[in-house]
Amino acid sequence: MTISGNTLLYDGKVLYKWDNTYNSDNTYNSDNTYNSDNTYNSDNTGKTDNTGNTDYEKSRYFTVTGNGKSVTFKMIKVEGGTFQMGSNDGYSDEQPVHSVTITNDYYMGETEVTNALWYAVMGTTPSSVNTSDDYPVETISYSDCESFLSALNSKLSSQLGRDEKFRFPTEAEWEFAAKGGTKSKGYTYSGSNSIGDVAWYWDNSSSLTHIVKTKDKNELGLYDMSGNVRECCYDWDGDYTSSAQYNPTGATSGFLRVQRGGGWTDDAEYCRVASRHSESPTHPYIGAGFRLCLGAPIK
Repeated sequence: MTISGNTLLYDGKVLYKWDNTYNSDNTYNSDNTYNSDNTYNSDNTGKTDNTGNTDYEKSRYFTVTGNGKSVTFKMIKVEGGTFQMGSNDGYSDEQPVHSVTITNDYYMGETEVTNALWYAVMGTTPSSVNTSDDYPVETISYSDCESFLSALNSKLSSQLGRDEKFRFPTEAEWEFAAKGGTKSKGYTYSGSNSIGDVAWYWDNSSSLTHIVKTKDKNELGLYDMSGNVRECCYDWDGDYTSSAQYNPTGATSGFLRVQRGGGWTDDAEYCRVASRHSESPTHPYIGAGFRLCLGAPIK
Protein backbone atom coordinates (compact mmCIF):
# COMPACT_ATOMS: atom_id res chain seq x y z
CA MET A 1 0.00 0.00 0.00
CA THR A 2 1.48 3.36 -1.03
CA ILE A 3 0.49 7.01 -1.13
CA SER A 4 1.14 9.02 -4.26
CA GLY A 5 0.20 12.67 -3.90
CA ASN A 6 -3.46 12.66 -2.85
CA THR A 7 -4.07 9.03 -3.87
CA LEU A 8 -3.89 5.80 -1.81
CA LEU A 9 -2.75 2.86 -3.96
CA TYR A 10 -2.69 -0.89 -3.38
CA ASP A 11 -1.06 -3.16 -5.95
CA GLY A 12 -1.38 -0.36 -8.49
CA LYS A 13 -5.11 0.11 -7.88
CA VAL A 14 -6.64 3.32 -6.52
CA LEU A 15 -8.23 2.67 -3.11
CA TYR A 16 -9.00 6.24 -2.08
CA LYS A 17 -8.44 9.76 -3.34
CA TRP A 18 -8.89 12.90 -1.31
CA ASP A 19 -8.57 16.65 -1.39
CA ASN A 20 -7.54 18.87 1.52
CA THR A 21 -7.87 16.01 3.99
CA TYR A 22 -6.01 17.72 6.79
CA ASN A 23 -5.83 21.38 7.64
CA SER A 24 -2.65 22.93 8.92
CA ASP A 25 -4.35 23.80 12.20
CA ASN A 26 -5.83 20.31 12.63
CA THR A 27 -9.39 21.60 12.73
CA TYR A 28 -11.83 21.30 9.86
CA ASN A 29 -11.66 19.64 6.44
CA SER A 30 -13.14 21.01 3.25
CA ASP A 31 -14.39 17.59 2.20
CA ASN A 32 -16.55 17.01 5.27
CA THR A 33 -14.75 13.80 6.21
CA TYR A 34 -12.64 13.82 9.34
CA ASN A 35 -9.92 15.76 11.08
CA SER A 36 -6.34 14.83 11.74
CA ASP A 37 -6.97 15.29 15.46
CA ASN A 38 -10.02 12.98 15.27
CA THR A 39 -12.41 15.55 16.69
CA TYR A 40 -15.08 17.32 14.63
CA ASN A 41 -16.25 17.03 11.04
CA SER A 42 -16.72 20.21 9.07
CA ASP A 43 -20.46 19.57 9.01
CA ASN A 44 -20.32 19.50 12.85
CA THR A 45 -21.78 16.01 13.13
CA GLY A 46 -19.25 14.80 15.66
CA LYS A 47 -16.21 12.58 15.85
CA THR A 48 -15.47 9.81 13.41
CA ASP A 49 -14.05 6.44 14.31
CA ASN A 50 -12.26 6.26 10.93
CA THR A 51 -13.72 2.81 10.23
CA GLY A 52 -16.57 3.69 7.91
CA ASN A 53 -19.10 2.56 10.51
CA THR A 54 -22.42 3.82 9.15
CA ASP A 55 -23.98 3.65 12.61
CA TYR A 56 -21.42 6.04 14.04
CA GLU A 57 -23.40 9.24 13.53
CA LYS A 58 -26.28 7.73 15.55
CA SER A 59 -24.14 6.22 18.31
CA ARG A 60 -20.72 6.71 19.84
CA TYR A 61 -18.70 4.34 21.97
CA PHE A 62 -16.31 5.28 24.75
CA THR A 63 -14.01 3.15 26.86
CA VAL A 64 -12.89 4.04 30.38
CA THR A 65 -9.97 2.22 31.96
CA GLY A 66 -9.21 2.62 35.63
CA ASN A 67 -9.10 0.91 39.01
CA GLY A 68 -8.57 -2.48 37.40
CA LYS A 69 -11.59 -2.23 35.06
CA SER A 70 -12.06 -1.41 31.40
CA VAL A 71 -15.65 -0.42 30.63
CA THR A 72 -17.12 0.47 27.23
CA PHE A 73 -20.39 2.36 27.06
CA LYS A 74 -22.62 3.60 24.26
CA MET A 75 -24.07 7.06 23.72
CA ILE A 76 -27.07 7.39 21.39
CA LYS A 77 -27.74 10.49 19.33
CA VAL A 78 -30.89 12.50 20.00
CA GLU A 79 -31.70 14.86 17.15
CA GLY A 80 -33.13 18.20 18.18
CA GLY A 81 -36.81 18.94 17.75
CA THR A 82 -39.98 20.39 19.23
CA PHE A 83 -42.33 18.57 21.60
CA GLN A 84 -45.06 19.14 24.14
CA MET A 85 -43.55 18.93 27.63
CA GLY A 86 -45.67 17.93 30.61
CA SER A 87 -49.04 16.24 30.92
CA ASN A 88 -52.65 17.19 31.58
CA ASP A 89 -53.28 13.70 32.95
CA GLY A 90 -50.81 13.75 35.81
CA TYR A 91 -49.96 15.88 38.84
CA SER A 92 -50.11 19.66 39.06
CA ASP A 93 -46.33 20.02 38.75
CA GLU A 94 -46.56 18.52 35.24
CA GLN A 95 -48.71 21.45 34.10
CA PRO A 96 -49.19 23.51 32.09
CA VAL A 97 -48.27 21.52 29.02
CA HIS A 98 -46.03 23.76 26.94
CA SER A 99 -44.02 23.71 23.74
CA VAL A 100 -40.30 23.08 24.09
CA THR A 101 -37.73 23.20 21.30
CA ILE A 102 -34.33 21.57 21.65
CA THR A 103 -32.27 23.29 18.97
CA ASN A 104 -29.09 21.20 19.20
CA ASP A 105 -28.47 17.50 18.80
CA TYR A 106 -27.05 15.70 21.83
CA TYR A 107 -26.29 12.17 23.03
CA MET A 108 -27.82 10.15 25.86
CA GLY A 109 -26.41 7.06 27.53
CA GLU A 110 -27.93 3.86 26.18
CA THR A 111 -28.32 2.77 29.81
CA GLU A 112 -28.10 4.29 33.23
CA VAL A 113 -24.56 4.56 34.59
CA THR A 114 -23.63 1.12 35.89
CA ASN A 115 -21.67 0.10 38.96
CA ALA A 116 -18.84 -1.01 36.67
CA LEU A 117 -18.53 2.38 34.99
CA TRP A 118 -18.74 4.23 38.29
CA TYR A 119 -15.99 2.05 39.76
CA ALA A 120 -13.72 2.47 36.71
CA VAL A 121 -13.97 6.24 37.11
CA MET A 122 -14.19 6.71 40.87
CA GLY A 123 -12.77 3.53 42.42
CA THR A 124 -15.82 3.16 44.69
CA THR A 125 -19.14 1.31 44.67
CA PRO A 126 -21.73 3.45 46.49
CA SER A 127 -24.72 1.23 45.66
CA SER A 128 -26.57 -0.28 48.61
CA VAL A 129 -29.08 -2.47 46.75
CA ASN A 130 -27.06 -4.36 44.10
CA THR A 131 -23.30 -3.88 43.71
CA SER A 132 -22.57 -6.16 40.73
CA ASP A 133 -21.15 -4.62 37.57
CA ASP A 134 -24.20 -4.55 35.28
CA TYR A 135 -26.67 -3.06 37.74
CA PRO A 136 -27.32 0.69 37.77
CA VAL A 137 -25.34 2.65 40.32
CA GLU A 138 -27.62 4.01 43.07
CA THR A 139 -27.63 5.62 46.49
CA ILE A 140 -25.90 8.64 44.98
CA SER A 141 -26.59 12.35 45.14
CA TYR A 142 -26.46 15.10 42.55
CA SER A 143 -23.20 16.25 44.13
CA ASP A 144 -21.75 12.75 43.83
CA CYS A 145 -22.64 12.76 40.14
CA GLU A 146 -20.92 16.12 39.67
CA SER A 147 -17.70 14.59 41.00
CA PHE A 148 -18.12 11.60 38.69
CA LEU A 149 -18.70 13.83 35.65
CA SER A 150 -15.61 15.91 36.41
CA ALA A 151 -13.47 12.77 36.65
CA LEU A 152 -15.00 11.21 33.52
CA ASN A 153 -14.42 14.32 31.42
CA SER A 154 -10.82 14.39 32.58
CA LYS A 155 -10.28 10.73 31.68
CA LEU A 156 -11.91 11.01 28.25
CA SER A 157 -10.83 14.53 27.26
CA SER A 158 -8.79 13.26 24.30
CA GLN A 159 -11.89 11.52 22.89
CA LEU A 160 -14.13 14.59 23.03
CA GLY A 161 -14.51 17.30 20.45
CA ARG A 162 -14.26 20.98 21.17
CA ASP A 163 -17.23 22.46 23.02
CA GLU A 164 -18.66 19.15 24.19
CA LYS A 165 -18.59 17.38 27.52
CA PHE A 166 -20.31 14.72 29.55
CA ARG A 167 -22.92 16.31 31.80
CA PHE A 168 -26.37 15.94 33.27
CA PRO A 169 -29.23 16.16 30.78
CA THR A 170 -31.55 19.08 31.33
CA GLU A 171 -35.04 18.07 32.39
CA ALA A 172 -36.30 18.99 28.91
CA GLU A 173 -33.58 16.97 27.19
CA TRP A 174 -34.41 14.03 29.43
CA GLU A 175 -38.16 14.13 28.72
CA PHE A 176 -37.65 14.60 24.98
CA ALA A 177 -35.36 11.56 24.85
CA ALA A 178 -37.65 9.50 27.11
CA LYS A 179 -40.58 10.25 24.79
CA GLY A 180 -38.56 9.00 21.81
CA GLY A 181 -37.41 12.34 20.41
CA THR A 182 -38.46 12.93 16.81
CA LYS A 183 -39.46 9.23 16.60
CA SER A 184 -41.96 9.48 19.46
CA LYS A 185 -45.09 7.35 19.33
CA GLY A 186 -46.66 9.13 22.27
CA TYR A 187 -46.33 6.37 24.84
CA THR A 188 -47.19 6.87 28.51
CA TYR A 189 -43.97 5.17 29.60
CA SER A 190 -40.66 5.28 27.79
CA GLY A 191 -41.17 2.89 24.89
CA SER A 192 -44.60 1.46 25.68
CA ASN A 193 -48.06 2.02 27.13
CA SER A 194 -47.54 -1.21 29.09
CA ILE A 195 -45.18 -0.46 31.96
CA GLY A 196 -44.19 -4.09 32.48
CA ASP A 197 -42.61 -4.16 29.01
CA VAL A 198 -40.15 -1.37 29.71
CA ALA A 199 -39.72 -0.78 33.44
CA TRP A 200 -38.69 -2.28 36.75
CA TYR A 201 -40.94 -0.59 39.29
CA TRP A 202 -42.57 -1.30 42.65
CA ASP A 203 -44.95 -4.02 41.44
CA ASN A 204 -42.39 -6.16 39.61
CA SER A 205 -38.97 -5.28 41.04
CA SER A 206 -39.08 -7.40 44.21
CA SER A 207 -37.78 -4.25 45.93
CA LEU A 208 -34.49 -4.45 44.04
CA THR A 209 -32.70 -2.86 41.12
CA HIS A 210 -32.16 -5.04 38.06
CA ILE A 211 -29.46 -5.50 35.42
CA VAL A 212 -29.69 -2.76 32.78
CA LYS A 213 -31.10 -3.56 29.33
CA THR A 214 -33.34 -6.39 30.55
CA LYS A 215 -36.55 -4.57 29.53
CA ASP A 216 -37.52 -3.25 26.09
CA LYS A 217 -35.88 -0.11 24.72
CA ASN A 218 -37.71 3.03 23.60
CA GLU A 219 -37.99 4.50 20.10
CA LEU A 220 -34.41 5.83 20.22
CA GLY A 221 -32.85 2.66 21.60
CA LEU A 222 -32.63 3.89 25.21
CA TYR A 223 -33.25 1.43 28.04
CA ASP A 224 -34.75 1.95 31.49
CA MET A 225 -35.79 5.56 30.97
CA SER A 226 -38.85 4.46 32.93
CA GLY A 227 -38.06 2.55 36.10
CA ASN A 228 -35.05 0.78 37.64
CA VAL A 229 -33.60 3.96 39.22
CA ARG A 230 -34.60 7.60 39.12
CA GLU A 231 -32.24 9.73 37.04
CA CYS A 232 -30.71 13.00 38.19
CA CYS A 233 -31.12 15.98 35.88
CA TYR A 234 -29.40 19.37 35.72
CA ASP A 235 -32.38 21.55 36.67
CA TRP A 236 -33.40 23.03 39.97
CA ASP A 237 -36.98 22.04 40.71
CA GLY A 238 -39.42 24.75 39.63
CA ASP A 239 -42.84 25.42 38.13
CA TYR A 240 -43.58 25.16 34.43
CA THR A 241 -44.82 28.15 32.43
CA SER A 242 -47.25 28.14 29.51
CA SER A 243 -44.94 30.03 27.15
CA ALA A 244 -42.93 28.28 24.47
CA GLN A 245 -39.39 27.44 25.61
CA TYR A 246 -36.13 27.03 23.72
CA ASN A 247 -33.42 24.91 25.36
CA PRO A 248 -34.79 25.50 28.87
CA THR A 249 -32.51 24.79 31.83
CA GLY A 250 -35.04 25.15 34.66
CA ALA A 251 -35.19 27.52 37.59
CA THR A 252 -32.18 29.74 38.24
CA SER A 253 -31.92 28.58 41.85
CA GLY A 254 -33.65 26.37 44.38
CA PHE A 255 -33.31 23.80 47.10
CA LEU A 256 -34.07 20.56 45.20
CA ARG A 257 -32.68 19.08 41.98
CA VAL A 258 -34.96 17.33 39.50
CA GLN A 259 -35.00 13.55 39.13
CA ARG A 260 -36.94 11.78 36.39
CA GLY A 261 -38.14 8.37 35.25
CA GLY A 262 -39.15 6.70 38.48
CA GLY A 263 -37.52 3.54 39.74
CA TRP A 264 -37.81 0.33 41.71
CA THR A 265 -39.18 2.25 44.70
CA ASP A 266 -42.00 3.89 42.70
CA ASP A 267 -45.53 3.04 41.63
CA ALA A 268 -46.38 3.00 37.92
CA GLU A 269 -47.75 6.56 37.89
CA TYR A 270 -44.34 7.90 38.92
CA CYS A 271 -42.62 6.10 36.03
CA ARG A 272 -44.57 7.98 33.34
CA VAL A 273 -42.36 10.03 30.99
CA ALA A 274 -43.98 13.25 32.23
CA SER A 275 -43.69 12.48 35.94
CA ARG A 276 -41.36 14.69 38.00
CA HIS A 277 -39.39 14.01 41.16
CA SER A 278 -36.92 16.10 43.15
CA GLU A 279 -34.33 15.56 45.85
CA SER A 280 -31.77 17.51 47.85
CA PRO A 281 -28.57 17.77 45.80
CA THR A 282 -26.54 16.39 48.71
CA HIS A 283 -28.82 13.50 49.70
CA PRO A 284 -27.78 10.05 48.35
CA TYR A 285 -31.26 8.62 47.81
CA ILE A 286 -31.41 4.80 47.62
CA GLY A 287 -33.60 4.90 44.51
CA ALA A 288 -31.54 7.45 42.57
CA GLY A 289 -28.97 6.96 39.84
CA PHE A 290 -28.30 8.89 36.66
CA ARG A 291 -27.73 8.75 32.93
CA LEU A 292 -25.00 10.47 30.98
CA CYS A 293 -25.66 13.22 28.48
CA LEU A 294 -23.02 14.36 25.99
CA GLY A 295 -23.33 17.75 24.39
CA ALA A 296 -22.39 21.39 24.55
CA PRO A 297 -21.82 22.67 28.08
CA ILE A 298 -24.84 24.31 29.73
CA LYS A 299 -24.25 28.05 30.03
